[in-house]
Amino acid sequence: MCVKWSGPPLNRIFTAGLEGEIHAYNIELKDVGKNEEQVHTLEIMDLLPIPSMGYIASAGMDKIIALWHMDTLKLKHKFTQGHQLGVHTLDWYADMNMILSAGLDHDIYMWNPQVKPKVFLLKGHNHSLIGVKWIRGTQQIVSADISGMIRVWDMRTYSTTQTLNCSLNEIHALAVTQPPKRIIVGGRSLVFYDYDEPVDHHLADKDACLCVLYNPIFYTFITAHPTCVKIWDATNGCLQNVFHDISQADITCICLDDRKRKLFVGDQRGRAYCLDVKNGVEKKRFKKPGDNKAARAAQRNKPQDD
Repeated sequence: MCVKWSGPPLNRIFTAGLEGEIHAYNIELKDVGKNEEQVHTLEIMDLLPIPSMGYIASAGMDKIIALWHMDTLKLKHKFTQGHQLGVHTLDWYADMNMILSAGLDHDIYMWNPQVKPKVFLLKGHNHSLIGVKWIRGTQQIVSADISGMIRVWDMRTYSTTQTLNCSLNEIHALAVTQPPKRIIVGGRSLVFYDYDEPVDHHLADKDACLCVLYNPIFYTFITAHPTCVKIWDATNGCLQNVFHDISQADITCICLDDRKRKLFVGDQRGRAYCLDVKNGVEKKRFKKPGDNKAARAAQRNKPQDD
């Protein structure tokens, strides 16, 4: 199920899978040991080498995260007071010395390798998570769930700073690069997102701000730009969400409904979209005036069979 390279100083390859065992190999692919203590009762889904501390962590469908000494594969301890469902993925947040874990639960767990209880829990997704990654050199992590919802988190405040809705119906893989700052998700195809960050941090966006709305229900400002819509916290000015890929044409105008829970967006081609103001999910797409006439005209001009 998983193969990981430890890096120096051990320079070993670690594998794990359906048997619930971890095997270690040297660079000549000779088996140099395995874990003697059986901890996982179901398949191991991911391994996380932590060379700086001399540990390797394992996560399985049995809801257990175990921490092993990398050189001997002897158990240090296991984290059991957390996930309620299987764990799919792990990552190492080096700046804070934290293990990040995610899986069938809808939440991201943070663990200190030295203590057993979880340190913190990040909530925000409504579906099972397929990945969580730290963006190296930053205070941000990225998470994605199977529905295509991607969240960027600021670990200084433990809050979401950006939300992306992937065009794929279902995704199964997540990766990030730095530099350049790029988020990559995969399903039946690959989708790449360049991380949205203005060059001048005193400005809302590199493109012109076309319209600004205030939402008194959620205490947010909404700014419209040619290629995206941004949501800002009115109490502290921090960016909350960014809605991308709303339309293939440039956005020209926005407005809220009477309940302040739906956002209507218009573009240069005369199309209009209705979005959920909280997460940017498209709720309805309005047809461009004249589309029905064009369709009827095309039908009339279509050659008829004899």
